[in-house]
Amino acid sequence: MDDVLRRTADSGQADDVLETIKHIKSNHPQAKPSEIDTITRFVVALLKRRYPDLPLKSEKVLTMASTIAQSLVEDPVASERMRILWSQLN
Repeated sequence: MDDVLRRTADSGQADDVLETIKHIKSNHPQAKPSEIDTITRFVVALLKRRYPDLPLKSEKVLTMASTIAQSLVEDPVASERMRILWSQLN
């Protein structure tokens, strides 16, 4: 678990990722990191933080976010990383 957190922090993305997870959890308390809808919300929220001018309601961006979310959920390493980060914020 420490290794997962260290790798996320080393990537320089920890603050954005953790703040985005906190935001999702506060707005959707029943959300689970293993659900495609939850991770799609996470991807869209993270994109909004990093790229405020991105047209987040466009079909192209929503499709991209959904594809990224699907990849994250299907990848064992990424899904475990998300699960651990998610549980750290309880």
